[in-house]
Amino acid sequence: MNPGGLGSEWPQLLVRLAVVSAAGGGLLYVLWPLDFPMSLLAVPTLATCLIAGAMAWWPRGRWRYPRLPLDDQPRLRRVLDSAFEEAGWRPTSVKVRLSAWPRLAAWRVRRGGCLFYLGLPLLMGLDEDDLRALVVREINLIPSASWCMRWILRINFMDLGREVEGKSLPQREWLREHAYRIRSDLWSTTAELVGHDVLARATRRAYMVDSAFFWHLDRYAFPAMSPDWGYISDIHQSFLWKIREDGLLARMQPNVDVYLAEKLYRHEARLFKELGWNAGEPVEAVADPVVSGVTEKLERRLGQVILWERTKAANPRIPPLSLHDVPWESWGSIHAHDRDQIIAAARTLLGREATARDVVQLAVDGRAGELSWGHTDPCPHPSPAVCVLIPFFDGALRRMGYVADVLRQRSLVGPLGDTVDLVALADRAGRGLPYGLELGGSVTERDQDADSTAW
Repeated sequence: MNPGGLGSEWPQLLVRLAVVSAAGGGLLYVLWPLDFPMSLLAVPTLATCLIAGAMAWWPRGRWRYPRLPLDDQPRLRRVLDSAFEEAGWRPTSVKVRLSAWPRLAAWRVRRGGCLFYLGLPLLMGLDEDDLRALVVREINLIPSASWCMRWILRINFMDLGREVEGKSLPQREWLREHAYRIRSDLWSTTAELVGHDVLARATRRAYMVDSAFFWHLDRYAFPAMSPDWGYISDIHQSFLWKIREDGLLARMQPNVDVYLAEKLYRHEARLFKELGWNAGEPVEAVADPVVSGVTEKLERRLGQVILWERTKAANPRIPPLSLHDVPWESWGSIHAHDRDQIIAAARTLLGREATARDVVQLAVDGRAGELSWGHTDPCPHPSPAVCVLIPFFDGALRRMGYVADVLRQRSLVGPLGDTVDLVALADRAGRGLPYGLELGGSVTERDQDADSTAW
């Protein structure tokens, strides 16, 4: 199947609907002269529509979640078998489908079988004990899980926290409370089986992996992918490198802990507190994850899935792109775009035209967090000041001939071989210390030298 049959998905759907419509029209043509009660056609009409919808969705669903043969993953099979034993259920069959996103779900299927949807980022970021605890929790959910309950449990609490025209919505408060009760009971039941500390650590690590993966996508993958440029073929391998070789989880940890403690709605925060959230415990990369990689074919498929789910379009004729193949110069326009956004936010905050020096002063004054721009939160940077200053120092160093590895852009190497830690430099400037670079005056327009490649 091509990218989901993505290029041919809509034509196929239209053909199926045309066939169903023709069949329905033929049935009406036959029954109309017989004075057949038209109301009786409602049931077969609805059935044919449901069948047509299933025919349209099923190939795409199978493409989005490719099968992961357990025969090729003996450690994963061992974790699943152990989880079933702890949960006290012996399914007749176990099948696994791979998700491109850091998600985990279990479903009971016909004849007593079990179907798992396992996210590759989680498999790369969790050890056996962590994964087993989360799998047991999903298995415990199966007996009472309905589509409605799963929707409530996986609902976006931050989205529900929004107000409409300054008025909170009471029914959303009830929904939050209901979700809290369900999840609290589920986590308590799971903790009795796997251990309270184990479940708390596994849940916290899963959130770290989730936050790190989406930051990785926003920072590296999404800027380099589009229906016109093709998909990134090594999104997950580059993420694995970032967490294992570049300390991404440890750098994300402080901000993720703050995010979970302060920015979630109170029911969620209370749930994590009751679970025994240890915000001070360091989170390091797992030395030996349950799954450290999949076949190149599956890796490419998941890269296509991410592109399609982000853009709802994909062109199978465009060859894939590796992040390591992206020229260093091409990242300049990304940082320039960030500078544009930060300057615009500073202009709004100050009520006048802003310069790079104004941004530095805002950071020194502790007001960097007041700048509203396209920034991913939580992130691995130590402070808002570092977040807003990095694009400016990157541009200044780039103009001086500094370059870096594509996946470690905070460490820049100069023409003479000297190395500059971009995060440390931005942090120094944000604390009001000399930084020794000319950031320029007005930056209301994008730097021309940073646009060598337009993305």
